[in-house]
Amino acid sequence: MKDVARVLLVVLLTILVACPQNTPPNATHFNIELRYLPDFPDQYKPLVEAQAHYWEAIIVGDISDFNGSLDPKACGFTNIQTPTPLPTLTSVDDLVLYIGVLPLDQSSVGDTIAVGGTCLLRNSGSAHLPVVSKILFDSLDLPSTSATPDQLSLFNDVAIHELGHALGFGTIWQNFPGLTVSTPDTTICGDNPQFTGLNAVREYRALGGTGNVPLKADNEPGSCGHWAEGLFERERMTPTVQTTQASVGRVNPLSRLTIASMEDLGYVVDYSIADAYSLPVAEINTSFDIEWSFSKDFPEVYKPYFTMAAKRWERIITGDVPNMAGIFDPADSNCRVSHQSKVSGIEDIKIYIELVPAAQNDGVGGFTKRIEPCLRRDKSFLPAIAVMQYDSSDLANLYGDTLTAPFNVIRDMARVLGFGTNWLKKGLINDVQSSDQCGPGMEYNGGHALVQYYALGGTVGIIYRSYSTPIPTTPTSQPCPEYWPYTNQFVEELMNGNELSPADFINSSVPTRVLTKVTVGAMEDLGYVVDYSAADPIYRIPPVYPGCDPNNPLSYCCPQIDLLCPLIVP
Repeated sequence: MKDVARVLLVVLLTILVACPQNTPPNATHFNIELRYLPDFPDQYKPLVEAQAHYWEAIIVGDISDFNGSLDPKACGFTNIQTPTPLPTLTSVDDLVLYIGVLPLDQSSVGDTIAVGGTCLLRNSGSAHLPVVSKILFDSLDLPSTSATPDQLSLFNDVAIHELGHALGFGTIWQNFPGLTVSTPDTTICGDNPQFTGLNAVREYRALGGTGNVPLKADNEPGSCGHWAEGLFERERMTPTVQTTQASVGRVNPLSRLTIASMEDLGYVVDYSIADAYSLPVAEINTSFDIEWSFSKDFPEVYKPYFTMAAKRWERIITGDVPNMAGIFDPADSNCRVSHQSKVSGIEDIKIYIELVPAAQNDGVGGFTKRIEPCLRRDKSFLPAIAVMQYDSSDLANLYGDTLTAPFNVIRDMARVLGFGTNWLKKGLINDVQSSDQCGPGMEYNGGHALVQYYALGGTVGIIYRSYSTPIPTTPTSQPCPEYWPYTNQFVEELMNGNELSPADFINSSVPTRVLTKVTVGAMEDLGYVVDYSAADPIYRIPPVYPGCDPNNPLSYCCPQIDLLCPLIVP
């Protein structure tokens, strides 16, 4: 198997490198001198050399030589990595690059595959460009001797990415005043980081973008030293190296945008080496996919509830919806989502889940939570982008109870999918008086939900009229409904007007609130393709109690306290 692996390496090397190995450096060209630490396996050296030559084909102009005394200790290598001290450097043509492996205490399968960066920079001549850099690969993620061509290709993509950092991409931008900008905040990268280099901005706008080039915003060191993942996706210098095959071209192309950013650092570059690249568009598939993104400070303890809710709704909504092309900014006036970069193309729906500090509450109207679509499709009104924003001081009160929190998040996610929030736009409510006010005869009229409602024993329609006081002789308006009425007919439905509380659970484990086919039908009324079998089961029609008036919820046809009642009261 080792011989087979060597053959694969030689074949791949032949494809990727058009010039012979180990040729003397050309003093008039850009040269990367590789120096391997003792722990780096010999079998991967040809692959690293191939990718170094790849960058030497991109950066074509010689930069100022360094002559003096440089100590490689600046790279921070451990005694295990360098059991014998590295010799002092006295002359460097363009760049000396040390290659090794991460210490075992920093290794993890599938997490950080490699890290690259600069160690020593020039301070004259080719200002601030690196003279010594390093790349450390995670030994646990290196391809095995029986690696497939795809696995070797992934290693090459990682090597090219880290070589970019070693050359200065994202690692020395701070040494060039004005090359990046962001609105200051308390996080490492700031709010909305952007790259402002003239050459990169030109290439970004040629791709269809506007303004400066968006960078990845995250609360992790170095994250803003990458192109924004949601916008540029497969581009080689986004934080994530893609492993799935692209429909056209390279899996992880290196674009003119990245090459332009190297020119902004002062390198002389050759744009003809760039891979074909365009901003991604939403993929067409046959399923419904919910994509969600948390703000940097959103508490980890609550995140599993949102994942659970998304998976539940993906089982209910089964059909793909029309994609939306274009570049979308979540910080615009409708969505008002901070700390998130622009995205290119919307497949089904993207949900931004944010923790909004109490100090900023007045800026968004003052709320405990804001749950709504903020960008809808023109014809169908189906949501494309939605927000789930929570006041930091109230989040624990809303979802601190582990029994009710998962169900309340399912309720919230239904609203960003359009339950209640899109009813007026789809004409699903009668007796609408104005843009948000309904008269005393307000009633849900969606045909699919009504079919399911009647199948459960409903007889008089889904009416929202209040019975607590006599119907006024003079009609009055009130806010149009966005949930099912909290009456006997829907007292146990998950999507009625009341959030769950611990009292909604029997024996502290079984919820007495369920999501019925009526709600699934309402989603079909909005235009989704749905699976009714994903609804919770209905046990039986409730018994009729003496004095029961199905039109009067105060008569309690099926009291909650009577455990003989079914889990759902139609």
